[in-house]
Amino acid sequence: MDMNYEKIMEFLNTNDKFTMNNNITITKISEGKSEAAAKINDANCNFMGYPHGGILYSMLDVLAGTSVLSFGYVCVTVNINANFINKTKDKILYGYGETVKKGHNIFVCRCTIEDENKNVICTGLATMHPLKFKIEDYIK
Repeated sequence: MDMNYEKIMEFLNTNDKFTMNNNITITKISEGKSEAAAKINDANCNFMGYPHGGILYSMLDVLAGTSVLSFGYVCVTVNINANFINKTKDKILYGYGETVKKGHNIFVCRCTIEDENKNVICTGLATMHPLKFKIEDYIK
């Protein structure tokens, strides 16, 4: 399959209920790379008004999975090592994912989340396992 990244992005943004419910939107896909934005609201903040670690971790997962998906592979997460570096009260966060190791059974992805001023909020290293399914099995 010749990868149509726009079609994959549209499919994910309109069919992945988890990311939709968490206000995470994939904004760019290229080979081995992904970008996303998350709209932060009271529902995904902690009692202090900062984005909860769960929304940051979820965003890392989406970024890693989408960077693997750019090769056509549907995958599952094996592990994510997250580093929560700074706090922010910005209402939009931006994330960047990149596959740094493409193996037969394991992919490794490096991800970064920044606030509106490009301050690094969170980084992660994700281990992903590609499945036998391809993204074209889902996109009609």
